[in-house]
Amino acid sequence: MTPYEKKFKVPGRFEDHECTFITWPCKDSDLEIFNYENEIVIFAEKLSKFEKIVVIADPSNFDKAFKKCKHFAIIWSIPTDFSWIRDNGPIFAF
Repeated sequence: MTPYEKKFKVPGRFEDHECTFITWPCKDSDLEIFNYENEIVIFAEKLSKFEKIVVIADPSNFDKAFKKCKHFAIIWSIPTDFSWIRDNGPIFAF
């Protein structure tokens, strides 16, 4: 039986969810945005008042992400070289 036949679904980003994933800015990212770590911290901290936050940080940036976000987010050390989570983050189906 295929996932389609089993009625699996990938929920839309607007639907109810348990947490939000954020990627910590990567050192050599191909994003053309620089020095936005503080904006990530402010955003994640404010959002954490309403839901669980998971910050994914490349091992080379883990210590910095942990230091700045440990009081309001779960920090995962996962190799990544891109800061835009929508393009490289997990997709959940149920």
